[in-house]
Amino acid sequence: MGHRWLSIERVMKVSSSVERADFLLVYPNPVLIAAEIRDGKLLPARNKGRNPTMQYQTAADLKYAQNQTENPVRFMPIRRPAPIDGEPEDLWLTIGRIAECHIMINDYTISKRHARILVDMEQGRFVIKEEGSTNGTWVNGQRLGKAESCILSSGDSVRFGRHIFTFFKARGFYEFLKTMPPASS
Repeated sequence: MGHRWLSIERVMKVSSSVERADFLLVYPNPVLIAAEIRDGKLLPARNKGRNPTMQYQTAADLKYAQNQTENPVRFMPIRRPAPIDGEPEDLWLTIGRIAECHIMINDYTISKRHARILVDMEQGRFVIKEEGSTNGTWVNGQRLGKAESCILSSGDSVRFGRHIFTFFKARGFYEFLKTMPPASS
């Protein structure tokens, strides 16, 4: 059920070679980047040492990760789930540490059902809602209370447990990628 974490390096190459309209055709969805952004720079998640969960790795990354002290930066497109025949369309994506969640974050500081994101593409509105998690959901340094929600804007910092993410709408994601220096090979 969960979505896949994708490599930001690959999409950076795409953004540097196409116009915004073409980029938005391929990447029309908002994203969560698994990194904090400070002063316009990506700060990737550090290796967690004794608790190496949430590595954002695929099998292709294992060789790369063995030679790195930091994890590769990943992002996840936020897509509304496909409607199931006979059921009303659900505009909410779940975030948590269990496989049934749309966005799975495999870490002990993440609750089974930690938070939800409302995906309203027609209105261009994205709302995050705290689901009563143990370690909290934070937006731009402010902790959300139980069942409290907050409208997300491009560039917002979102923290679940000990993991910090950056939210971008599709246009903001493209503009941010254009400011990034080219990845060294």
